[in-house]
Amino acid sequence: MIEIKKITLENDFDELIALFNAGLGETTKEHWKWKCFCESGFKKQEVFTAYDTEAHKTMGMMSFFPERYNKNGNTLDVVQMCDLVVAPEYRGKGIMTSLYSFAENYYKCIDVFMGFPNDCSHKRFFKYGFINICEMHIYNTHYHYFTKKLKDGLVAHIGPYSLTKYSYVPDSIEAVDKKSNISSEYWRITKSHALYEYKYNKNPDTKYITFVIAKDSSPEAYFIGSLNKGRLTTAFNIYDWNISNMLASDTDNLKQIFLKMRPIANRIYIWGNYNQKIFSMLNGIGFEKQQGSSSRMIMKIFTPGIKIDSSEWFITRIDTDY
Repeated sequence: MIEIKKITLENDFDELIALFNAGLGETTKEHWKWKCFCESGFKKQEVFTAYDTEAHKTMGMMSFFPERYNKNGNTLDVVQMCDLVVAPEYRGKGIMTSLYSFAENYYKCIDVFMGFPNDCSHKRFFKYGFINICEMHIYNTHYHYFTKKLKDGLVAHIGPYSLTKYSYVPDSIEAVDKKSNISSEYWRITKSHALYEYKYNKNPDTKYITFVIAKDSSPEAYFIGSLNKGRLTTAFNIYDWNISNMLASDTDNLKQIFLKMRPIANRIYIWGNYNQKIFSMLNGIGFEKQQGSSSRMIMKIFTPGIKIDSSEWFITRIDTDY
């Protein structure tokens, strides 16, 4: 018999780790403690498990991340499906369906269910009423440089702008968002100090850096990401970013700013969903779209009257990478 239950860190963590070891291979407690049970801002992540009451064993789990999105004063309460693990011996027995059905009833007052499965797995969600919204793409710079040692603090001056490296700058992020049409014209995740603290300071697996572009000490853009160092290349993977209206129209200087990032990386990647307007801007400063998609954005709408247009969403890795 299957029992679906919501679990807690205090009472069920060892049970969850045993499932991860069986279903995923070797894993670390610190990673899952952060991912499933750490405070993140809007609401706390929630984890549901399917338990075999006869064998006294956890068969599978699904985790969910309640979020809020904003667009021009309007809000959407969204639940994102995050992790799904089923123990090998229980696969093909409807465990995923049981977990999803429980979650749908649990979150019955939300506006939208959202997920970002890869191209191989997204079709399985269609039977639950999800629809395909758009593909996620990777955009990369098509210029190469040898990397140089990065110094702390001020990196470069470009015309009237300065480019500075930080570890965590929520005040600068908020200042840029207020100057950007991107924050009002598109659906974007509601940001908070708690969300950034969860994403970038408490993550035990990745060290993040932030670049802030300023003019006369006033922030005009930010790029938050991590470095991935290979034998011959170093990539700067951008997880979140925004640009003020003024800098978005100053593409010549914006391109020079990206060129000045060469002390840290000879490749820069931006992942997400952007409409033609944003893509044209990225293309104009040296980015090109890689062939194929890395995953898809799928949704199930619960609130009557909500219409989803993929061109109205500005999705970066902060939205999807949990």
